[in-house]
Amino acid sequence: MAPKISISTFIKSFLSILLIICFFQTSQLLKQHFTHIDDIGVAESLLIRNLDYRDNCSKINQNDVSMQVAKLFTKDIEKLCQFNTSINRLSLVSSLWTYAPFQFYTTQFLLKRTKNYTYDEIKILGRLPSYIFYIIGVFCFFRLSSKIFSKESLGSYIPWIITTLLAFSLEQRIYAAQMESYSIGLLSNCLALWCLIKVHRVSEQSYLHLLAFAALLAVTVSMQYQAILLVASGLTAIGILNLLNIFKLGFIKKFFFLALSTISLSYSLVGNVLGFANRGINWNAGVSGEFVVQSTNLAERVLILLKIIFSNAPYNFYSIISGIELQPSLANYFGFFFLTLFLLGMLNLWKGRKEFAYLFWLSYTYTLVYLIFVFLGKLTFSPTRHFLYYLPVILIICGFGLHFIGELLQRQLKSIQILFGILVIAYCLVSIYSFHSFESQRRDLLNEDLFPLELRKTKASFLLYDQFDIEPMLITSLKFFPIYPLSIPEAQCNGFSIYSPDSKEIEFLTYSKRRPEWNLTDPYFTDYLNSIIGNCFMPHTRNNIASIRKIGDAVKIDSTIEIDLSNKTKNGSNSYYIQLFSVKLNVGSNPSAETLTSGIDFRKQQLPQFVSYTSGIIQSEGWGRWTDSGLGPIIVGLRDPLPRSFTLEIEATAFGPNSEGQTRIQIGNQSKSILIGSGKARTFIIEFDNVEAATTILVEPPYPTSPSTIDTRKLGIGLVNISFHPKVVNKK
Repeated sequence: MAPKISISTFIKSFLSILLIICFFQTSQLLKQHFTHIDDIGVAESLLIRNLDYRDNCSKINQNDVSMQVAKLFTKDIEKLCQFNTSINRLSLVSSLWTYAPFQFYTTQFLLKRTKNYTYDEIKILGRLPSYIFYIIGVFCFFRLSSKIFSKESLGSYIPWIITTLLAFSLEQRIYAAQMESYSIGLLSNCLALWCLIKVHRVSEQSYLHLLAFAALLAVTVSMQYQAILLVASGLTAIGILNLLNIFKLGFIKKFFFLALSTISLSYSLVGNVLGFANRGINWNAGVSGEFVVQSTNLAERVLILLKIIFSNAPYNFYSIISGIELQPSLANYFGFFFLTLFLLGMLNLWKGRKEFAYLFWLSYTYTLVYLIFVFLGKLTFSPTRHFLYYLPVILIICGFGLHFIGELLQRQLKSIQILFGILVIAYCLVSIYSFHSFESQRRDLLNEDLFPLELRKTKASFLLYDQFDIEPMLITSLKFFPIYPLSIPEAQCNGFSIYSPDSKEIEFLTYSKRRPEWNLTDPYFTDYLNSIIGNCFMPHTRNNIASIRKIGDAVKIDSTIEIDLSNKTKNGSNSYYIQLFSVKLNVGSNPSAETLTSGIDFRKQQLPQFVSYTSGIIQSEGWGRWTDSGLGPIIVGLRDPLPRSFTLEIEATAFGPNSEGQTRIQIGNQSKSILIGSGKARTFIIEFDNVEAATTILVEPPYPTSPSTIDTRKLGIGLVNISFHPKVVNKK
């Protein structure tokens, strides 16, 4: 006879299966979820940002504490430089953004500056640490809550219920698929709470144990800066709980040792984290500042605080707990239920303040400290990822609310257990079923093929992208195309020279996630466009724009979906706007009349009409032009796609050691290598067949070399002529 399975075992087993499905569904967001500046900006910092100011040995501050310590072990300048570089690289993301550094040690290991990645690979690898820490955090939360509720009447059920709610939280799952360090806040919470619960009997701990706990608490701060409030509240709660020992020298010494060690180790790991307090407010205060307390009058501040809390608390609870996307009215009911459960939990902790003395003081102190910071305007009370950090503590207190209900209905305890189990299972099934709809609205419509497709439809000479919409920087197909961010006073050409056709009219694309229309009379737009034309077009001419006009919308996708589950704060949208413009020039490039067959004569100052832009090629020296890898990749960009099959004839010579290696020539999806000798230029004939629609020729010399210490150009090969001869295709 088969052994009977209890209802309790069945419910827990079923919830385990649902959790696995939840983890799998969440993993799909790594590649699919759309990006925003705080997400993709992490990858840009690691892969693209100019780090010369970090890696240049001459710029090392010899008086830095880290350098002084390093000098105790070595006087070797090169080793000191390598040490300084490694330290700077480790703190790269945290110093450029307001994120704690811990998670990005893993991200830097996965996203290496020396490798090339596709857009999708960048998203998956950059977001993988968040996903891993999310799963680890869920398991740690289950273990922690099992310890906390081990002696309660619903003790075996409560950890399963609140852990499932935590794992299915849509806000938590969104940030498990983003590069920022918000998902790791779950692990930060669990580690901090475990340490504080273990160490709260300070007098019974040895100094070695206190130091170990202080180090772990510092690590929680290095995971997410909001842990400062939790750790500070926990230490305060320890002090309150031990008021009777306040005059005992042994307690005072150990308490201050713990507090000072935690502060010192936290500072050594993350620096002056309190200096970031005001930098996050601008992003989370709401469109009209409705989530932040702002007033110089004390009474007004109190009234504003109460108004913000009473009007937003239910929705805020929904925004971080819900595993189902709901309309605002239903969302408020959902949030009100959990807010009620939270208040019952606080009441239960008050009733059991002797039995749960430390958790009681910690919960009340933490809540009070948070509200004080909101009152002072240092934190916002908004339905965003920053409120997500408090989710584990909120759910633990909600667990005490469930325990309170269980105590009231003690006689029907078994029925209550079954009811709770069925409700949670039903909730999870609805969440799993509706996840496809949730995910499809958040699918990233940007991909590697979108921009090449739009470029083939137009004759655009460059792309202008909005300041905070930096996705084009990470699109592989745009690495060899002139792109410019609308963010700085003067455009940096990055080695590109752009040419106009006979008509003196050139087209360009714009990309934005926030601007459905550009104001063509706004100096912010026109001045920057003028700097692109003046700095990067040949010939260089200031104030060279005669007129600008919009041709049309290439891609226009309007979306109300924001990066957070709530769309009340505008922190990042899933809208996309790619628009085509034309600018008429006063002075054009005066192109020569050659055709593809006669080719590009690099001996002339003017290039043919079919050339749109070049990179890494210097001006004509009469005999031809040198490639200079110091200016950027060596590229010739054409205005129209080449034939699918053609013969490439290249007349060239090599500089110095470049004659000893193969020069690679890539056109579209094909690359060929040739050995170019030095001395007199020779003509090389290369066959290309079935090439995808290509508009760029990429040349990679083997050993770019500087002629001397004075002439620092990185010369590769000397170009005299490149021509293209279409093949006659035998259709039979």
